[in-house]
Amino acid sequence: MATVTLLLHFVPSSRTSITASRNRQRSNKVSGDKPAQEKLSIPAPSEARESPVASKATAAPAKREAVLNACFLTSAGLAAAGLALRQASHSLEFLSRDCTSLLGYEIHPWHFGATIGLVAFISALRLGLLATWPDFAQSTKTANERVLSSLGTWDCAAVAFSSGVGEELLFRGALLPLVGMDAKGVFVSGIVFGALHVTGGRNIAFATWASFVGLLYGFAAVWTSDLCVPMLAHSSANLVAALYWKYNNARENPRLDV
Repeated sequence: MATVTLLLHFVPSSRTSITASRNRQRSNKVSGDKPAQEKLSIPAPSEARESPVASKATAAPAKREAVLNACFLTSAGLAAAGLALRQASHSLEFLSRDCTSLLGYEIHPWHFGATIGLVAFISALRLGLLATWPDFAQSTKTANERVLSSLGTWDCAAVAFSSGVGEELLFRGALLPLVGMDAKGVFVSGIVFGALHVTGGRNIAFATWASFVGLLYGFAAVWTSDLCVPMLAHSSANLVAALYWKYNNARENPRLDV
């Protein structure tokens, strides 16, 4: 869900800076004009009290409406870009690869088993890394607190599936076949996908994890020749991770709603 945190990353900080500026103006009106050296050397009491509030505002979870709006807006944008590239590769003769023919929607019964296995593997591996990789665990906690704290169960499902479908339409539905339905295409689409996850408190550890997962989605797409497999697997893995964090967080903080 990198697309959600990408838009939310600057929202609280901008609000905090506006609030801080207004507080400083009010403080100046009350205290009157003073020499510049005095203002620099002796901070006003209101400014001293402002710092903790600002830090709390910066770290505060995003509101439900902001999360959902960011999710649906960015997911729609990614999906539109992916569909446009797929259609362009089909219509324009100078593009040698037709994404729609290389990777379509050919659903077969065994694809559901492959999807379930992929989701189970990713979910189990995620749990193992959360317990053994501190940087990854801290990054995951920071991002989840920012995005998921204000969401309910159905909200998590909406965010998980809209972001999963939108991201897969672009990265596996368009970028992968354009580069090539081979190891090179899988690698390029996976690395680019992972690089976009260094946002909203996420670090290199999380980006590394996202790149690895992107490789898995790419191999699944090449193996099955079915774009539905990575879309469903990505969305389901997002949902499992979100609900696990929500219920685990609610268990540690009983007053929180899931």
